[in-house]
Amino acid sequence: MIRFLRLLLVALALALAPAAASAQDTALANAKAQGLVGERPDGLIGAVVSRADVAQLVERVNRERMALYAQIAQRNRTTVQATQQIFGERLVRETPPGQYYMAGGRWQRR
Repeated sequence: MIRFLRLLLVALALALAPAAASAQDTALANAKAQGLVGERPDGLIGAVVSRADVAQLVERVNRERMALYAQIAQRNRTTVQATQQIFGERLVRETPPGQYYMAGGRWQRR
């Protein structure tokens, strides 16, 4: 029961967590829509296309996500890895049609 409540708190924290600056959110949304990046099951994004600008975006977004996951994990007294797993499952599940997600180590297009 306690584990369920912690997971629920983590999910709520993600929904209520302040997002990065809107220009950065736009860059990520555009990269996803163009098929340049996709969601991974570990809660991070990955480059679908190998380009320097895409690699920089992936590095920045993943750094920001890891910082957020660490804060949420500490607040909920759980591990960063457990937090990543919860968010990763959700982000992959909610990937919109036409965008990429990783399953079984391979990029898939929804």
